Amino acid sequence: MPETTSQLGPVRSADAVRRRLGVSKGDTNTPTPVDPAEVQDFDWTTPCLYTLTERGRLENFASRTLPGVRAALIKALRAELPLTPQGPATLYFHQACGEGSYYALPLRLESAVAGVLRIDAAFAGGCVERLLGGSGELRGQGRELSPLENSLLQDLCATLAEAFVQVYRDVGGPALAAAGELVTNRLPLSLPSEHEVVQFALVQTGQAKPPLAFVFPHERVDFIAQGLSAPAVMPSSDECRARLLAALNDADLAGEIWLRSAATTMNDVLALEPDDVLLLPQGINEPVELTIQGRKLFEGLLGTQHGQYALEILSVH
Repeated sequence: MPETTSQLGPVRSADAVRRRLGVSKGDTNTPTPVDPAEVQDFDWTTPCLYTLTERGRLENFASRTLPGVRAALIKALRAELPLTPQGPATLYFHQACGEGSYYALPLRLESAVAGVLRIDAAFAGGCVERLLGGSGELRGQGRELSPLENSLLQDLCATLAEAFVQVYRDVGGPALAAAGELVTNRLPLSLPSEHEVVQFALVQTGQAKPPLAFVFPHERVDFIAQGLSAPAVMPSSDECRARLLAALNDADLAGEIWLRSAATTMNDVLALEPDDVLLLPQGINEPVELTIQGRKLFEGLLGTQHGQYALEILSVH
């Protein structure tokens, strides 16, 4: 089985791997002989980023997100569209850039571009025609848009992006915003050509290239694949201290005011009846104790204020 080549380099067959390892087919030192016919070559043109479980979580995210994007597009164009949600695809960045003419809208996290909405130029032209009241084919002519048409497309892309990032927030992602102008024929992500990205796309029947796709560096969706919340930004030490002090200041504490204990006999207790008075070995003007969490902290005198029993603090322990 000869080695074949692709745009990313050689596709390594089983024989090629053996040659690289210096192991022949009949090598008796091989721990477990493997029939080359049972060895499947890995597709080196596609990144292998996620386990089946992690990919399943991304599939679930796509199934929740992309129908909402499609619905937003249908609502904006007031027409049914033959678009189908596609499962997430793992690509290298240069593959996601694709061929042909397209528009891209940055999805920003503060000042950084976290992801991109990519829309095929011919498809975008068809959408703009419908926004202007046309009833032609969904795919336009791929011509350059006028300032008015470009503004309409910008608003449409912002609507589609909001439908996507809403679900992105719901699963714990940071709040992304469709900010910035549309750019043409490039994805405004500062990534190396071989960086691994994840693409969520809507495909059109009979078309190999998706007309509408969201492209994210894999770091931006790893938290979805792993079933975890997005990592929060760690607060500074000063902010941690301020939060702790605020929590302590607002904490509820239960205090208890103790009078002196009374000594008596069993006979006296058994003889007690309603209206009997039990005298305490404490004078009226003698201080009582205020304890917090079982610890004596204050001494004071009992009294009243505004119609309620009150304690005047005399000393602090």
